[in-house]
Amino acid sequence: MIAIEQGFEAEMTDLVVDKPKFYSVMWTISYGGSISNSPEIKDGVMYFGACDQYIYAVDLNTVKEKWRFKASGIFVEARPLLESSYYYQGCYDGYMYKIDIRTGELVWRFKTGDRITSKPFLHNGVLFFSSFDSNIYAVDDKNGKELWRFKTGDWSGCGPLVLDGVVYVGSGDGNLYALKADTGQELWRFKTGGAILHYRPASHHNNILVFPSSDRNLYAIDIRTQNEIWRFKTGDRTEVTPLIKDGVVYFGAHDNYFYALDLGTGKEIWRFRADSWVGDIHPLIHDKIVYFGSPDGSMHAVSVKDGKLVWKFKTGGEIWADAVHWNGLIIFGSYDCHMYALDAKTGKEVWRFETSSKVQSVVNVTEQIVVKPEFSGKKEDLEKEGADKYDLLPQLNFTESFYAPTVEYAGKDVYGAGKKKYSEI
Repeated sequence: MIAIEQGFEAEMTDLVVDKPKFYSVMWTISYGGSISNSPEIKDGVMYFGACDQYIYAVDLNTVKEKWRFKASGIFVEARPLLESSYYYQGCYDGYMYKIDIRTGELVWRFKTGDRITSKPFLHNGVLFFSSFDSNIYAVDDKNGKELWRFKTGDWSGCGPLVLDGVVYVGSGDGNLYALKADTGQELWRFKTGGAILHYRPASHHNNILVFPSSDRNLYAIDIRTQNEIWRFKTGDRTEVTPLIKDGVVYFGAHDNYFYALDLGTGKEIWRFRADSWVGDIHPLIHDKIVYFGSPDGSMHAVSVKDGKLVWKFKTGGEIWADAVHWNGLIIFGSYDCHMYALDAKTGKEVWRFETSSKVQSVVNVTEQIVVKPEFSGKKEDLEKEGADKYDLLPQLNFTESFYAPTVEYAGKDVYGAGKKKYSEI
C-alpha cells in the first residue's frame, strides 16, 4: 500500500515501486547563512561551519569573529572535530578539510566523490570518515594522503568509531560494518532492516554499541559476539546519535518523541512529546537536564529524572544542530543564520552571532519511500517474499518527483573494490 499525505501534489503517474528494501531520500541544500552542525570550543574560542561556505572562529568572551575560512562548498550536517590545534570538517563539495586554528589557514584537503556529512575520527595518526560516494576512508593525518578505502553497498553519512583497532561504521545499505583499522579489511557486518544514518560516531559503553536504523528501531549489539542485545521500536525512523549516560540511553525520533531507555534492557524509562519530530541531533546533558532541538525551531530543556519540560526556547529557523555547554551557556546553531547562547538554567537568550548571510538555506527533498518490513532480524524473514509494506511520505520542501530505490547488494566481491582517486576540482 502507498499512502500519500494530504497536501502532496507532485505528479505520481510515472512512479513505480519495485519492492526496495530501504527508504530512499534525495535532498539538496542551497547556499545561505544557516547552521546545521555543532560548534567545537577550545580556550574560549568557538569554531563552526555554515551554509555560507565559511568556517568561523569566534571569541566567546567578546562574541567577535577572529577569522573565517572560505571553502568551495557549504557545510551541512557534518559535525566537526577539533584535535590539538587542528579543526577537521567534511563539506558538501566532497572535501574533508583540515584547518590550523591558530591561523585559520588550510593544512590540506582530501577529495571524495560526493558530499561528506560524517564527523571524522582521528586515531593513531589516521583520520577516518565516510562519504556519500559509498566509501569509508582512512587518510594520513600528516599529509592528507589516502591509506585505504572500503566500499559499502550504498551512501554513508555515518561517523566512524574506532575501538581496539576496529572501525565501526554504518551505511545506507542497512549494514553496520566492522573493519580492520590498519587495512580496511571487513571483519563482520550486522544487518538491520533499513538505512543507517548518524552523523557522529555510534554511541558505545564497554562492549555495547547503540545505533539507529530507518527500520524504526534503535539497536544495541555486543561487538564481541556481534549479537543483538535488544532493539527498541519507535513510531517512525530515527537518525540520531544516542547519548549514553549513567546507564540510560537518550535519543529522539521522527515520531515527535524523545526517549530515555535502560541501557541494559532497552526498556523505556520515560518519553517526552515534542511539538515536532526530533531531527538528526546528539543530545546534551548538563546538570541533570537534557537539551535537544527540533525542526520546529525549538530548543528543549527536559529533566533527566522524569522527562518533564524545564524550558523551551524558539528560534526563527529549524534546529538540526547539536547543543554544547560552555560556562553556564547552552550554545547551538539554527537555520535562521544565528548561533545562539542561552542561560542553561532559565533558557533566556544571552547573545547571538550572525553568519555572513541573513538568507536561510532552502532544503529541497524529493520523494521519500519508507519501507516497513516485517523484520525480526533473521535473514529468512528479511528476504521473505511479500514481507514489505510501503509508505510514500513527503518531508520539508519537495521538488520534482524522484524515486531512487536502494537495493540489496549483489555480492561481497563488490565491496572494498576500486582504488581510483578523485581528481581535484
